[in-house]
Amino acid sequence: MSEIKTYEEYIQLVEEIIEHDKRYYVFNNPVISDYEYDQLYKKLEKTEKEHPDWTVDYSPTQRVGHKVESGLAVKSHEVRMLSL
Repeated sequence: MSEIKTYEEYIQLVEEIIEHDKRYYVFNNPVISDYEYDQLYKKLEKTEKEHPDWTVDYSPTQRVGHKVESGLAVKSHEVRMLSL
């Protein structure tokens, strides 16, 4: 795994991971393995730890959860889900 040396490379990595997230979570069509994704994410975490001033608000490491797909059908439960 090559090291990120410039801010431009860092931004490119952020955008690459965002694209992989979209392919996986929105389109259900990943183009890399989970292992490869994990390696990219670890590289991002390492870079942000080494260069905290580079960290952007839209980095995958800075968000919680994921946008809910709006095309999903609403489902009513026959039995109330009290544990939720």
